[in-house]
Amino acid sequence: TARQSVTGGSMVDVGSNFEVTITPASTSSKILVQTMLTGIVHRHELINSLLRRTVGATTTNINLLGWYSYVASSEWAPLSINHNYLDSPNTTSQVTYKVFAAKMNAGTLTLYGNNAFYAYEIKQ
Repeated sequence: TARQSVTGGSMVDVGSNFEVTITPASTSSKILVQTMLTGIVHRHELINSLLRRTVGATTTNINLLGWYSYVASSEWAPLSINHNYLDSPNTTSQVTYKVFAAKMNAGTLTLYGNNAFYAYEIKQ
């Protein structure tokens, strides 16, 4: 996965490397979404969210992945965001899950390689 930096104050798309698409076989299927993101941060307060977009529907913020705070004057710190979410999209249309992030101050978040983003169908 390529390096991705986030510096804004509003929710931003962290890039195409942080999305996964799946087409459920049944409307009763559950989707297990796993995110494993690593990076470094500098003077940050950060919110990460998981968004779901279904073909023919609007994009929905379905889960807050986490809120992280590390405020130091000049230090960089490692950050690991690991999260599991069980979704019930209630569709057989293609579903795309994306990670968005919001920086709450003037710091920088840089996500590096070794990131993973998976979606598994759990049939009912």
